Amino acid sequence: MGVASASIGVRPLSPRRPATALLTALLVAATGWAVLAGGWSDGVPSVVLVGVAGALEGVALARTRVPRLVALTAAPVFLFISLLPTNAGLRPTAGAAEGFGHLVGQYASAALTGLLGNAQWEFNVALGALLWVCGAWGAWFAVREKRGATATGPCWVVIAVNVINSPSTSNATLPASLAAATAIMLIAAVHLDRLSDSWRQRRVSVLPGTNGRFAAAAAAAGVLIVLLALLAPPLSSSDISGRLFGTGSGAAKGHSGSSGSGGGLGGATVRFNAATIPGGGLTLTSTLVLTYLPSLSTGVYLRMATDSVFDGGNWLPAESANGNGDDTQEIALPGPISRDRRPAVGGVGGQQESVSVAVKMVDDTTDTNVLPFAGEPDSTTLAARVSGLTGPETTNGQLLTIDTVRALRQVMGTAFTTTATQSTATEAQLRQAGTSYPSFITRDFLGLIDDGTGGPGVIGALARQWTRTAATPYDKAAAVESALRDPKLFHYTLKPPQPPSTVREWPVTYFLTSSHSGYCQYFATAMGAMLRAVGIPSRLVNGYGPGTTPNAAARRTNPDSAWTVTSNDAHTWVEAYFPGYGWIPFEPTPSSIAGAYQPFTRGPIGTTRSVPSSGGPVAAPSPKPAPRDVTTPNGPNTPRWSGGRGLLVGLGAVAGSMILVTALFATWFLRPRNVRGVWRRVGIIGRLLGVRRDRALTFDEYVDRLTAALPTDSRASGGVHPAAKRPLWPVRLADALRDIATISDRTFYSSPSARSDELTSLRSAWRRVAMLTPHLGRGRGAEPAG
Repeated sequence: MGVASASIGVRPLSPRRPATALLTALLVAATGWAVLAGGWSDGVPSVVLVGVAGALEGVALARTRVPRLVALTAAPVFLFISLLPTNAGLRPTAGAAEGFGHLVGQYASAALTGLLGNAQWEFNVALGALLWVCGAWGAWFAVREKRGATATGPCWVVIAVNVINSPSTSNATLPASLAAATAIMLIAAVHLDRLSDSWRQRRVSVLPGTNGRFAAAAAAAGVLIVLLALLAPPLSSSDISGRLFGTGSGAAKGHSGSSGSGGGLGGATVRFNAATIPGGGLTLTSTLVLTYLPSLSTGVYLRMATDSVFDGGNWLPAESANGNGDDTQEIALPGPISRDRRPAVGGVGGQQESVSVAVKMVDDTTDTNVLPFAGEPDSTTLAARVSGLTGPETTNGQLLTIDTVRALRQVMGTAFTTTATQSTATEAQLRQAGTSYPSFITRDFLGLIDDGTGGPGVIGALARQWTRTAATPYDKAAAVESALRDPKLFHYTLKPPQPPSTVREWPVTYFLTSSHSGYCQYFATAMGAMLRAVGIPSRLVNGYGPGTTPNAAARRTNPDSAWTVTSNDAHTWVEAYFPGYGWIPFEPTPSSIAGAYQPFTRGPIGTTRSVPSSGGPVAAPSPKPAPRDVTTPNGPNTPRWSGGRGLLVGLGAVAGSMILVTALFATWFLRPRNVRGVWRRVGIIGRLLGVRRDRALTFDEYVDRLTAALPTDSRASGGVHPAAKRPLWPVRLADALRDIATISDRTFYSSPSARSDELTSLRSAWRRVAMLTPHLGRGRGAEPAG
């Protein structure tokens, strides 16, 4: 019986090691670091703190032993408190009328949908919420449920999606590796906890140093597995992300274009289309289209076709527009493409640099053998049919523009090289270009055909409002580009809202004045039309974004590594004409998790584009009442954060969090479920009294040490001066602890029918102890010797 009592006494005395909680926090921190390093968005480091807070709050909930339903109910409250200070300076406000309900709704909406858009504040809130869920989930299942694989599951998913799809995989490799190794060690630590519980229940003695050896083995195994994953050669070089997640990987997932001629009608897929017709939702298929190796050290946009006719809110190729007498076709042999190359006439621009791409066409999604170029088409190694515009300005009917180049042979499965030119004009030069446009430019690239809906008037009014402070055509173009890329005004989505069926309205005008949401066809259509509305010649370009590449290809250290382009990289952008410099590209589609598109560089190829120095503030889309108004610097959608108000909100969040944690701890402390729960709480009292735990002690022996460490009662002190008398609570606490020890022994050896009554008595004795516990803070005894 003595041996049994000693074994039973071990259970409440074994400390709960913090390794599991620490590993959970480290796992979430490493996962958040990997996501931020992946370059998805301008995420702020505070989202990692939100994830770590979720792990710590999950540990607190798990250790309070509250029912699962209570923990699930408290989780949103903890999440809101953790998210409240996140990126607060960028939170859009709704003015003085904003209340607490609006604040909660705003955070809830951002947490649920922020990862689907490109607004920075919403994205950071959603990313913080995702990491918080990973932390809280991991802590609960690691500490409470003792299920390591389940605990690490969400983090594994985030790591996998990040590694396969992140725009900057190389930067994410180190933190992702650390996260993977930490996840393996967490699984091992949770498994060790389960083994320890099982050993204690079966009264199995554990050799000293077992925990350390187990931890070392787990750490070594985790590092070894990660190293094998990093160093082992891949089974395949194919991009499988589209099969797993429905998207292609890489930095430039342009989700534009559509299947067929519908230009984005409901149910269409993302793929190249020569026409630009904004429409309904798109879905992703990630079909491999081509691979290419550029002459530059970076990826390039691949031009396939241009649209120069704006009709009824859509952009169409010149060759498909009825009644366009300037369109013509020519046969070009391998080599330079015949065209009018005089900058004064306007066919090409001055100050150009050649860029070539070696292409291997895998799948001709156009079914028309269209060839890709890294800029203005100049030459090709294949015989081709060239389409473009001509006019009386040329001699011998030479082409002034090249809209499409179609090979005369099947290109799918073949390799070829194309060469194009890109402008090296600087922003200063473009600002000084003036407005002396060639006649064919004003004839073919300024038209806005109306169909009776009033669309050109709406677009023109908005364009003039946005560019009212811009002094030059370049500044006007930069102002329109900046407005469309502003996350406070417009959002990227593959499921754009459509105009009501009861009114005749172009999708592009509905996008500009009401929905403010769309994919790249919407952004490019809007910018091209707005430029024409303020007298700037423009056209749209359809093709592909840069795609993805291994790091070796970007560094030009491995000639066999090429950039990969999928159907999901289909994209549309804008070109504006500047006298003497030709067609200059602009990128109105904002960077988002769907595609990391950035404004084009100016000057020598490879230099960094400077921020436009003029153009003025951008007014809100407003020919119709719009939900966002940034006409004035202090408009209702302008991010504002009052210093005093922010301090009060922060202090309130901290105070509320402390109150909630205190309430949960008090609930856990006062309501133990069983004998083990009671003795776990008694162990807290032991730590307050400084009494060291010893596995060899029985219940009664441990209580004797605790009571010896309590302050001496006045009735037992004999002759103590009345001024030095101490209260009677130590005696009451000692009596309650002895009752707990006695009842615990009876509970373990009583019959099942009598055990319920014993547990009731045990909880009653514990409540007496709990009510006296606050007195321990007034004076602690030292642990007695022996």
